[in-house]
Amino acid sequence: MVFPIPRWTVFALAAGCLAFVLLGLFIIDIAGSNFEKTVGVISIVFFGAGGGFAVLRMLRVPVVLTLSEEGILVQAGGFIPWDDVEEIGIGRTGAGPAGLKIIGIRLKSTERYIASFTPEEQRLMRGTARAGRVAGAALRNAPTRSTRRGARQLGSLPQRDPAAMVQWVRNVSGWDVTLSPLVFGRPSAGVIRDIETYHQAVRKRRRLF
Repeated sequence: MVFPIPRWTVFALAAGCLAFVLLGLFIIDIAGSNFEKTVGVISIVFFGAGGGFAVLRMLRVPVVLTLSEEGILVQAGGFIPWDDVEEIGIGRTGAGPAGLKIIGIRLKSTERYIASFTPEEQRLMRGTARAGRVAGAALRNAPTRSTRRGARQLGSLPQRDPAAMVQWVRNVSGWDVTLSPLVFGRPSAGVIRDIETYHQAVRKRRRLF
C-alpha cells in the first residue's frame, strides 16, 4: 500500500515556502533591530533552502509511506519493521493546542529503524539538526515565552548521532517517528485506520502461513 502525496499539496507547500521567503525579505527590509533581521534570515534559509529541497524531493518521489509485508518504508528516511511498531496515533510537537499536529509512530525498539538509514539520509538528518540548532540560538532571546521555550528545545537537538536525534524527537513529541498530516492530503484518522488495517491483515496472513 502506497500513501502518495497529492500534487496540490506539493504546490501548496511550495507556495507557502515562497510566501515565507518573501516575508523574510520584507522583515529584513524594515527591520529595526538585529533580532528582527535574524528572524528574516531564518525565514529565508528555512523556507527557501530547506523548504525548496523538501518540495523538490516530493516532486521527484511523491510518496509519504509505503507499506509492505515486512514493514513501513518512510520516504523521508528509514524503514520500520512491523515487529517494532508499538502504536500509531495523533499527537502534537508541543504541550497544549499550540503544538503542531502530527501523525506519530512509537516504536518498541529503535535499533533496526536507525540502522536502516542510508548515508544520504543520515547527512540530511545532520543538516536538519544543524539548521535547527542555529535557529534555536538565534531565537533564544525572542520576546515571547513560547518562542524561547521552542528555541531551547531546538538548541538541545543533537547534531551527529542518529540515535540521539530519534530520542530527541520522542522527548519533544512523545513519538519516535513524526509525519505532518498535511502531506497526506486527507484526514489523519483515515490514514491511521488504513495503516492499522493493513498491519492487521499482515498479522493474519502470518498466522495462516
